[in-house]
Amino acid sequence: MQSMDIRDKKALRDNLLQWLYTYLFTKKYSFPVDLRNQETFFPGGKGQDAALEGALSLLEGHLDEIALFIEETFDGPFEELHLVEQALISLCIYEYRVLKTDKKLVISEGLRLSDKYASQNFDKKLHAYLDSLK
Repeated sequence: MQSMDIRDKKALRDNLLQWLYTYLFTKKYSFPVDLRNQETFFPGGKGQDAALEGALSLLEGHLDEIALFIEETFDGPFEELHLVEQALISLCIYEYRVLKTDKKLVISEGLRLSDKYASQNFDKKLHAYLDSLK
């Protein structure tokens, strides 16, 4: 992800957030979906590029680690958040813990995605949570 330009990184984050949302939805409602099926995420046949495929593979390998980290560090009932908010926190933790992205950049991109997809006051919760991480 480091060698990509900014626009591509933002698009990749949007796609990863969409994948995480679908993953959490299928997990919560036991809805059978093949999470590696391109048609699930890109209706109409738009395929995944190599960067997204690599990021998804890495993300899938760390889902348990991310969930455990959130369980240990998140104050309050994580399961009561909207699924998109859970996905957003998971994506931020993925970038911060797995990809070792700078915390300020993780917060900045998390807030950008929060403004775009999450409920109105979630950005404050997200910022406070991410800022508290060590």
